[in-house]
Amino acid sequence: PEGGRMSTHDDWQNAVRPFLQSYAMKAKKQGANFLAEDFIHAARVAGLPQPHDPRNYGAVIRKAAVAKIIRKVGYKPARTSHGNRKSLWEAA
Repeated sequence: PEGGRMSTHDDWQNAVRPFLQSYAMKAKKQGANFLAEDFIHAARVAGLPQPHDPRNYGAVIRKAAVAKIIRKVGYKPARTSHGNRKSLWEAA
């Protein structure tokens, strides 16, 4: 797709979901938790397609939490939101 963007929202979610699962497992093996912004940065660096709106990553995170792929373990200040506390995640 042009500019690394997927044609539909479902195509994009299906492409990024497995990366989230492997990213979370790798972080857990290293004894680390992660913020959504960490995962988003890793997805960009890995060259994964990007959504039309970056806020769409929230749906992927929420669905992964509901599916018990990841779980919230606390909060941490986020660099991308002026230090506001954001959910801290780990592989479930």
